Amino acid sequence: MLVEKVSIRNFLSHRNTELEFREGVTAFIGPNGAGKSSILDAISYALFKEHSRGRGLEGLVRRGAKTAEVSVQFRVGENRYLVVRRLSLAGKSVKGEAYLYLLEDGRQRLVARGEREVTGAIQKLLGIDKTVFLNAVYVRQGEIDRLVSTQPAERK
Repeated sequence: MLVEKVSIRNFLSHRNTELEFREGVTAFIGPNGAGKSSILDAISYALFKEHSRGRGLEGLVRRGAKTAEVSVQFRVGENRYLVVRRLSLAGKSVKGEAYLYLLEDGRQRLVARGEREVTGAIQKLLGIDKTVFLNAVYVRQGEIDRLVSTQPAERK
């Protein structure tokens, strides 16, 4: 899988962020609180409805906003897909929506709709579940320093 584009609206600290990725390694560098981890949370939320901010979803909606939306365009083999997840606050409850589209010939063809269906379809497309994805993709804060400074036998 190759993530090509991420769009973030009112998600955590991001009001309106658009990112495009090219092939290769991508690193997010910046001071604490700049929104680096929020980008990773947006990607994992879009793909698997997972994030690193605790259990609740209401905290994912940017302060002062009533809705949030994250979309991730990605490629698996020759096929391009777009996953869109939305959150809406209604009092103390949170409503979520999810859509997965196949992008072909400039059009979007709906592949799955609904949070469970979209997550299941993505797991099938990628051949991995959310746990494998999170462990393979994320390097949590402090882990790189620990990995670099740890003796090889301890690292294993």
